[in-house]
Order: sequence, then C-alpha cells, then structure tokens
Amino acid sequence: MTRATEASVVNEFTGLLPEPPPPFRYDFPGDDPQDPHPLLTSWVPAGARVLDIGAGTGTLAVTLRDRKGATVVCVEPDSDRAELARARGLTVHVTDLDTFAATSPEPFDVAVLADVIEHLPYPGPIIATARRLLKPTGHLLVSVPNAAHWTIRASLLRGRFDYEPTGLMDATHLRWFTLASLRRMLESCGFAVEDTLGTLGNWHPAYARFPWTLIPGRYRTSVLRRLVRRFPSMFGLQNLVRSKPVT
Repeated sequence: MTRATEASVVNEFTGLLPEPPPPFRYDFPGDDPQDPHPLLTSWVPAGARVLDIGAGTGTLAVTLRDRKGATVVCVEPDSDRAELARARGLTVHVTDLDTFAATSPEPFDVAVLADVIEHLPYPGPIIATARRLLKPTGHLLVSVPNAAHWTIRASLLRGRFDYEPTGLMDATHLRWFTLASLRRMLESCGFAVEDTLGTLGNWHPAYARFPWTLIPGRYRTSVLRRLVRRFPSMFGLQNLVRSKPVT
C-alpha cells in the first residue's frame, strides 16, 4: 500500500460510524472448511514461498506456515497489527508494498491479497506490483467481500445501505466487487483467472433470523453449503479468486 493509502485507511470511517471500528476485529482464522483462510490455504502448494500483502495480525500467514510448511513474508503498514503478527513468529515488513518491492526481494510462488483491495482507493497499482513480485509460474490469490450477496440485495430493496464496524458493510471498505468485476480488475492488471470460490459465512447475523430460523440448526449449515456451491454470486459471503500472470 502507498503511504497515501495508509493515511486514508485511518480516516475513512469518519462520518459513517459513531466511533472507530476495533483495530483487531478480524483477528481470527475461521475454522470452517468453506471459510476464506482454509480455502485460500488449499490453493497454496506445500513448501511454497508466499508473500502476504496487507497481512494484518498474521492469522492467514500462521495457517499457511503451520498447515502447508510455507515460507511466508508479510507486508503490513499498520505497526500495531504488525507487532502482533511478529509475536506469532512471522517475518513482517512494516511498510507499504512499493517500498518493499524496491528492495528487490526473491520472487514468490504465491502472493495473497486477502480482504485488502476493497480498502484501497486505487487497487490496480498494488495488483500490478504483486505481479512483478511473482515468479512466471506463480499465482495471485485474492479474496474480497461479495457486493452481490443476498443480504446487500435485500437491504437495497428496502432502500438501505448502512455501514457497520465489521463484515460485508465494513465502513472502511472503499471499493465494492462482484465476482465479474473482480475478474475484470485482475485481467486488466495482467492476470488470467484459473479458479473461483464463494465462502460460507454462516456466522452472519441474518442466518439467526427469520426465515432461516425455520430450518433446524443442525441442517441450516448444510443447506447454506449447497446454496453457496450452487449460487456463489448470491450466497457466497466473499469471492475468492486464484489467478496467474499472463506472459
């Protein structure tokens, strides 16, 4: 992230929430097989050299290290989040991606932008920089909230678009992506999309309300899994994409 981006992230909730969102609100890995971290991890080869861009507190990096034996290098501009990531034994560069790239690091097998580009006013340059840091055979993995999720559609039908401290309507989101618009963004930056997935998100508060409460709890998650697989653009809470550089 550029330094201008770092400054904007600090203030971008102003006027949207009564108080700043908790800084460590996403400091959890997500253990369901259809959560973002397990799905992203499934795309990473064992022993890969991975660049985690905007690594936050390092929860994904720890999963990649522990489950795949990956060598993970984290770039995180927020010093507080970076400190927590370092306490977890991770290699963390407290800087923006452009500055890190200028150090001419060894190319990576995989670069990850996990819930990052929706927070940036200009996602294109950071994607292009990630491309330069990949091996020709490498992959870029991206996850973003799904702007076409049924809960957002339902809110818009009611004339509502209310920001929240966390989740799909996180007040620090500056860009909104459907799977189609994310694909176009990556292709415009020199990537070819190889695979896509939708995440489950069964923790969403909407699933604890009518009409979902009509489905017994022991069956509800199973129903949601089927809906995400069959209709990912509507029921996938997040869109995940695996892409490769086009030579």
